[in-house]
Amino acid sequence: MIFDSFGITILYIGIILLFAIHKFVSPVARYKQVLLLLANILVLSYLIPLFTILTTAVVASLCYAAAFYFQRNDFNSSKQKRAWLGLLCCLLILVFWWVLLKYNGPKDYLRSSHLLGTGDINRFISAIGLSYMFFKLIHVLVDTYRGRLKNLDPVTFLNYLFFFPTYISGPIDRYQNFCRWIGGGSRRNQGLLFRAAFFRIFEGVVKKFIFVPLLIGYAKDFGQVHLSNLFLVNMAISLIAYSFYLFFDFSGYSDLAIGVAMLLGFKVPENFKSPYLSRNIAEFWKRWHISLSSVLREYIFLPLVRGISKHFVRVPRLVGTLGGYLTTFLICGLWHGNTLNFVFWGLWHGIGLSVHKLWCVWITENSFLKEHVLQKWRLGNRKFAQAAITVFSVGITFCYVSLGWLFFNYSVDQIRSVQEIAKLRMVAQPYYFYGKSFTWGVRLKYSPLSIKDKIDVDLRTKGEGWVHYAQNITTRDKVLNIYGIKNKAVVNSEISYNNLAPGQYELRLHYRKGGKLKACRIIIPVTIPDYSKHANLNADDLEAKACRIADAGWGIKLKYHPPSRGTKVDIEYRPLGSKLWVRYQHQQPGRYQITHIVK
Repeated sequence: MIFDSFGITILYIGIILLFAIHKFVSPVARYKQVLLLLANILVLSYLIPLFTILTTAVVASLCYAAAFYFQRNDFNSSKQKRAWLGLLCCLLILVFWWVLLKYNGPKDYLRSSHLLGTGDINRFISAIGLSYMFFKLIHVLVDTYRGRLKNLDPVTFLNYLFFFPTYISGPIDRYQNFCRWIGGGSRRNQGLLFRAAFFRIFEGVVKKFIFVPLLIGYAKDFGQVHLSNLFLVNMAISLIAYSFYLFFDFSGYSDLAIGVAMLLGFKVPENFKSPYLSRNIAEFWKRWHISLSSVLREYIFLPLVRGISKHFVRVPRLVGTLGGYLTTFLICGLWHGNTLNFVFWGLWHGIGLSVHKLWCVWITENSFLKEHVLQKWRLGNRKFAQAAITVFSVGITFCYVSLGWLFFNYSVDQIRSVQEIAKLRMVAQPYYFYGKSFTWGVRLKYSPLSIKDKIDVDLRTKGEGWVHYAQNITTRDKVLNIYGIKNKAVVNSEISYNNLAPGQYELRLHYRKGGKLKACRIIIPVTIPDYSKHANLNADDLEAKACRIADAGWGIKLKYHPPSRGTKVDIEYRPLGSKLWVRYQHQQPGRYQITHIVK
């Protein structure tokens, strides 16, 4: 469900009220079917372009015709091959339709050929909800072919496909479960659903509209995390934030969809079950996006492994299982997105599941581990050891999954830039530049990848707009001094303009490797201290030593660099070992004497 406008929210509320009236006035299942079909058409026509609806309706009609044919015929051995070829053709049509509407290549062709006019192609084609409908259609086709679905009703079929609470982002329901609730169910179950719906909606609102906005700034862009001076630490914090952001965003949506479906009288499957408490990657996929995991397992992984075992007898079953993991999650990555980083994300989880499978096989077949290590563990403090192993396993699994979200959130080029930024080891600190102007600014230290690299610099007070500072700065000096907001051209790495006032600043750098046009973007926070109240002089800024003063004897000569021209100095002194400081009061302007200092 989408809540991006006031109009669609009012439409949802109106539909829920109509279903409530229907429930108390005329609770007839057939009327509920018609009312739900009209509601689905209204919502989808608001969200999806007409061309996408028409093409989807055509594909759905073809799939229904094939499913109707499968359920009406008992295939003997002579017709089995023909039915299998028919199923394969339907699946290929589904894949073609899904690629046509989801991927950029076909869209670019339609745009260049002007087959849909000269306007914006997105006015005609939308990928909203297509991925979930893709698996629903596969489920109906395969289950009718296997003989699991009987009496496929056309109106129920359309309502199942276009059920608006779960159309956009799931959960992926099964046709059998949907038919069970379309009939109305018992009054007791309907009452329980209605009462539980409000809690699920409240839970979804809290996750999606409170937790998600709190995390999105840190989660979506690692450049916005400035909690440490070390870049990799900020990157790790951003990945952890993204892990929880994705969970709250997706599970919050699922809670809203489940809650609204309950108000309409339907119980759809759960999608999340504390996934970040999983002890291994296999358990994670039993808790994360549960409806998708179930579909992947039943319609891709298991048929693939069985097919390998059946047609490649000499291939060990373990090899077939590992190949099934990699292939299934490669498809899962392509299902999630149409760029290369999603392929890497899918392979990341496929490799993780394969390694976990090998680990389980090794533990099962390792006699030494069984007879010695596990036996001692059983005789020892079992509860403590089990708790320690559980905590360690949960931590390792969470770290592995969180690192995988790097491929999910960033493109391949952005991931490469992360590696390059880490090598730069950039550190920006407030710095007081001595000289005629006594200027406060920023000193940036880094390790350039090449002396041919260039840097563009923007500066802003935190919360304000960016001001372009300088561009094409050479990197061979490894130090960049920034004195203030710059409006003029610069010479190499020395930028001198005006004093930076106390406050919080952000430095935005575009680092171009080898002078190329494509640049890595880096944002670094810097705080200029309030030098009018606190000089913050370091030991390097002060020099104090004993000296002989004419007509006065021995004294102390103090040299220092004032933070500004108007700086005032208060002097206190005490003999070594004394706990009491004495404020010095000078007798003559320009002369500071402490007459009772003794040898």
